[in-house]
Amino acid sequence: GTEKSIGSPITLFVKKTSTVTIKNTGSDAVGTVTLKLTGLKLNYFKNLDLSTVTEAGKLEYTIPDVNVSLINDANWYAKLGGSVKQQIAIDGFSGSLNQQITLKSGSVTLGSGEISSNMLEVPLNEVYFKVNDGIQVSGKLTLSGTISADFRTTKPKVTVTPQVTLKAIKDYEITFNVPLPNNVSELSFTDDSGYMAVNFTGLETIQATTTFGSNTSTDSVVKIPFANVSLPSYVDIILEANVTDSAISYQAVLPDDQNITIRTAKVSKDLLQGNAISMNYPIPEDVKNLVNSLDATAVINVDYSIKGITSPISLAVSSNIFDPAILSFSNTGGATNTEYIKAENKHILLSSMDAFTFEATPSVSGDITLSNVNLREGAYVRFQPNLATFEIDNVSLKGQQYDLGSLASIDFSEVFTDDSAFLKEFDYNISAPISLNIENADIPATVTLTVTDQVYTITPDHLVDIGGKIEELLKQGQSMDVSAKVETGAGILRKNSEIKFNLSLDVPFNVTASDSDVVLTQGDLPEDLSVLNDLASIIDKASLKFKSWNNTTGLAARIVLEKSNGDEILSGDIATDNPSVVLTPDQMRSIAAGDVKYKILVPEGQSVSLNYNGAINAVPYIAVELKVATEVRVSNGN
Repeated sequence: GTEKSIGSPITLFVKKTSTVTIKNTGSDAVGTVTLKLTGLKLNYFKNLDLSTVTEAGKLEYTIPDVNVSLINDANWYAKLGGSVKQQIAIDGFSGSLNQQITLKSGSVTLGSGEISSNMLEVPLNEVYFKVNDGIQVSGKLTLSGTISADFRTTKPKVTVTPQVTLKAIKDYEITFNVPLPNNVSELSFTDDSGYMAVNFTGLETIQATTTFGSNTSTDSVVKIPFANVSLPSYVDIILEANVTDSAISYQAVLPDDQNITIRTAKVSKDLLQGNAISMNYPIPEDVKNLVNSLDATAVINVDYSIKGITSPISLAVSSNIFDPAILSFSNTGGATNTEYIKAENKHILLSSMDAFTFEATPSVSGDITLSNVNLREGAYVRFQPNLATFEIDNVSLKGQQYDLGSLASIDFSEVFTDDSAFLKEFDYNISAPISLNIENADIPATVTLTVTDQVYTITPDHLVDIGGKIEELLKQGQSMDVSAKVETGAGILRKNSEIKFNLSLDVPFNVTASDSDVVLTQGDLPEDLSVLNDLASIIDKASLKFKSWNNTTGLAARIVLEKSNGDEILSGDIATDNPSVVLTPDQMRSIAAGDVKYKILVPEGQSVSLNYNGAINAVPYIAVELKVATEVRVSNGN
């Protein structure tokens, strides 16, 4: 029941079951009533025949234009690739649907498409457009035929999904300032200087126009020309390039065929601050405990090379050995030259010093001037000090005691054993003199040497010989343990001083059986030799001979046969070139009687020269002379 005047619009909410009734509230009348529905807004309809609703039989909806702003004030161009997808979602929809979309940037059409489906994908045209113009998206939705839809809970939804990549850029400007480096007040480059190239990652340069100072370069790569440029100055790059990666970086390099040369540069002298050259040699505490003072002569060589720097450079030297000094250096063109600092016979009191110190501080007057410097080689100044000479003299030593501990240990019981045990019986006359010599020094010194249980005191004017003690321990098969202690008094040690502790050990291989025979080996002859009695009656004599004989041992021995009571039966020398031992019939009968021993010995007073690798090679036989003057050989077949 809303009362309206004729000709006025009425807002109605019409449901499917609604009834519209028109009444005249005035007098009766006859006429024509026209009801026109306009501005229809539907939130639910089912099987709605649009031909009964509109003359064209369809509903058209213009999707509001969307302006996508990219980068404001960007006067460069971009080229995009990929596509844009548009999806329309309507709850409960059935019927015919058509959608259209157009993408433009200014007057440039980036892409357009149309489809009778709820999903539309529009491929992008790979054309340049001005980034500052942004992107405009427009579209239209058309419904036709018999349709159904439900807008009561969810409104229709349009989703636009860009799947876009940046393919190329054009007229892209890169501008940056190249300032003066820190501590540099002036820097310019020569007119024959070349260029630096800028290599990009993620960009493939098509064309680049680069301006640096008054220089302009146009090429397929970015070249920054340095000719006649003075810093600070701006670099301006106008770039067209294909985009090959989403991550873009760049690196400036100096091509192999290019050289950039600094005409002149002025660098603050403050750059040298904190670059002092220092040398420090701590004095070991052991040295300070040993030495009171000394005189030192030292030379430090300073190797230096300077290139590209025309300003004179000085080194101010301070040290607790060297006198204060200032060294001056000039450009060497890269060659290495040498200056030196010398301290001669400097008296040093170690009790007031913990280290030898040296420090050289570089400085210049005014700014550091660089000239004609190739960037590839650079400008530099290099100082390399090294201690060339350090000689000491008149070293005042404190008195010291040193325990050298055990110097040697030999167990003689393991030296001559078993078959060589007899060697202990010889007199060796070992000589082992020990002396202490001190030359060109005023230092009293004593060495106390202990050999097992005997103590020897050695001084510069008293030497000792420990050979007798060594031979004693050798003959007794005891252990020889040697230790030593050194004691020095206060004195002066000079640079040509020598302190020598000498041991000369002479063990002769010519030994002597001095007091008695030295038995090398001995034993008993076989018990039953009665057969010799029968031979004695027909033998005039028998001889032990050798077909060959070679004795290189150095042993000059004698063979002895004797009774157990000591009565000698015979003896013979077996060290000659062709030895022979003769047995008479009586001697043979004594041997046949039994109880006979043999000995091989070095006789008392006999000297023997022993050979390290000696040997005895012999082929013996027995020559028997019968009483009828016939010789019979009894041998081993050789």
